Amino acid sequence: MLNRTSLSSFVVKIVLVTLWVPISSCSSDGEEDGILDLINDQSKEELCEKTCDSGFRLNTENCKCEEDIVPVGIVPFTDPENTEGWVLNEQISDEFEGTVLDEEKWLIQGRDGVYRSRFKGRSPWQFSTENVRLENGMLKIQIKYEPDFDWVDVAASDRAEYKYTTAGINSKKSFKFGYIEIKSKLPVAKVVGSLWTTGDEVSSELDVYEAIGKGPRENKMWSSIHDWSIPNPNVSWTETNTLPFSFSDGFHIYGAEWEDDIVKIYADGQLIKSVTQAWVEENGLDSKKWPLDGGQFVWIDSEIFPWWGEPDISDLPADYEIEYLRVWQKN
Repeated sequence: MLNRTSLSSFVVKIVLVTLWVPISSCSSDGEEDGILDLINDQSKEELCEKTCDSGFRLNTENCKCEEDIVPVGIVPFTDPENTEGWVLNEQISDEFEGTVLDEEKWLIQGRDGVYRSRFKGRSPWQFSTENVRLENGMLKIQIKYEPDFDWVDVAASDRAEYKYTTAGINSKKSFKFGYIEIKSKLPVAKVVGSLWTTGDEVSSELDVYEAIGKGPRENKMWSSIHDWSIPNPNVSWTETNTLPFSFSDGFHIYGAEWEDDIVKIYADGQLIKSVTQAWVEENGLDSKKWPLDGGQFVWIDSEIFPWWGEPDISDLPADYEIEYLRVWQKN
């Protein structure tokens, strides 16, 4: 119920709208609608009788301040003023709105028997095309305890080792150089969520992050560069960094800026680590090659790393949730 002060303010706004419309009648319909929308928004803000601190916006539907994670215009979280002149690559970026995944843009790993990089999974899990859905404006990758799953190319003697299904998607278009960003949350379970890329011309891999949602590593961000032109082991660079939060405590923003001779890793807009081509060529682990020369396909998936621990069955099924995936490049 409106109090007397709010009601008076509301009446004043109605009068203002009534007076303004004739004055604006010479403008185009679009301009008039914009003016009315502005007045209506201002009226709603005053009815809430509330202002928000910097970095937050007022939701006039419930009069609550909410973190303004995405600046107006959809620019990188690391560059809110877009001083670098980033342009969104819409062929790869996705807000995951709607009811079904855009399979013109994404390959669901295993769809029609197609597995990019021949990656079907590894004991004790495999990818399932049934574990991908869009819900509440998010991509949700589900992890299930599913020992009776119809395992692909698994010998009968090895079937007892396979227990879980997960899912993965990868972009049908590649990009070369730019900034990639994801807003995501892991479930409170011993399952791994990741954002990574693989080369379309060169045998390479960039792991922006691999992380687990439960256990002693739940606040660890593991990032790597792989040179797949040599046999295992094939790591050019890898680093684990401790974050001030866990990957399952809420939605956070992770990103990587990739230039011709450097990769920078970010979490919630903060630079976490960077590695250069010169460092790899001098200090590379298994390979001293900088393999990030060609275009890269984007991967989002969930896996289970037995060396980090298998999930408790009571924690499953569980969802790895992604609010958006965005890729920017410079003009």
